[in-house]
Amino acid sequence: MSSFSTYIPEEDIELITRACGAEIRIFLSFLAFPNEENVYRDYWEGLDLKTLQGEYKTLVENFRARPDSFSDEALIKKGSGCLAHQEAVRIELRKGSKKKKGIAQVAFRGIPDGLRNLTLERFQDVYKIDFGRLIVKKSGQKSIEVNSAGVSKALPIRYFKNLRADSFLKAKECSSWIVFADGDGTLYSPPHFEILPGINQSAAFESFLSYLKAGGTFVLVTGNSLDRVLTRLKEIPHESYVKRFYVAANGGADLCYLDDRFEWRFVEDYGTNLLRETERNIGDSFLDMVYLGDDGDPFGNDQDAFTEIGFERSIFVGDKKWVVENEALKMNFVGENEKGVMKFLNALVSQMNDDEFKQFNQTEKLGLILNKIKE
Repeated sequence: MSSFSTYIPEEDIELITRACGAEIRIFLSFLAFPNEENVYRDYWEGLDLKTLQGEYKTLVENFRARPDSFSDEALIKKGSGCLAHQEAVRIELRKGSKKKKGIAQVAFRGIPDGLRNLTLERFQDVYKIDFGRLIVKKSGQKSIEVNSAGVSKALPIRYFKNLRADSFLKAKECSSWIVFADGDGTLYSPPHFEILPGINQSAAFESFLSYLKAGGTFVLVTGNSLDRVLTRLKEIPHESYVKRFYVAANGGADLCYLDDRFEWRFVEDYGTNLLRETERNIGDSFLDMVYLGDDGDPFGNDQDAFTEIGFERSIFVGDKKWVVENEALKMNFVGENEKGVMKFLNALVSQMNDDEFKQFNQTEKLGLILNKIKE
């Protein structure tokens, strides 16, 4: 079995940071001085420039007055600490395990969706970011995330696919079900201005606990900072069944679990003992796995998870517009974000320990669950 690091090598961090900072400043310059030559001028068709300028009004005024306050160092400072989500533009150097060298993930926020494809192109063409060593992808509405190549939301799914199912079920005293789910817009609401919603504020919270109590394993798979995610999980009760809850954060670079003292610990063999390609086809596993996500963008960060687990095992809880653009999401469309997760988990819990239900294959089980949601 081959080994590789899930972290970005230290020698790549300076170049990535420089590219992130430069693109934020070029974008703000486009808004501040729209009549001047700028690479983004030819790419904003379809976007309402006046609306953009209004949305970024304070930032644009600050940029005009003090462009030095948007240096790489200043943007990194904006992206550090527990209140980073309140900063409209920022660079985050996301860390995880102290035992690993490098950075788990670099993320930057500020460039809106209609312009991010150009940003991705410029990362490769202008800054010569090596897409063989690194993976760069869109996240949410205004963020771009950079991870080590091979790291994505597919990685935690691959990790569990490679486990010996019989040993895992015995050790965890659990059912065969593993639900993987995105965070913002899926398990809980995304940040809104200064508010960072906790899991206890989610419409799916009680259903999530009921699923764990019923013996299920739940893996939160998020592109967000590990520290910020754990802050949002403080209301989880210290009960034995919660030990079947895992968190894969920093875009899939880290995987954590709760120990006997209900403290978060890193899964030490995650990544370093993980094949780039899975050894075991999911159809051969004794485990029933599904992924719940809300990002239907083919270039979004849920796409790798949908592909890894298979669209037939993907439950889409996002906006219906993506079903039109991505036909594969139509078969298991639920919608309604956290409420959709709540409905799915409630329907699953009502049947998952039924002996007759256990006899069906996973495709048949999902069909029964989806039919129950529609009742």
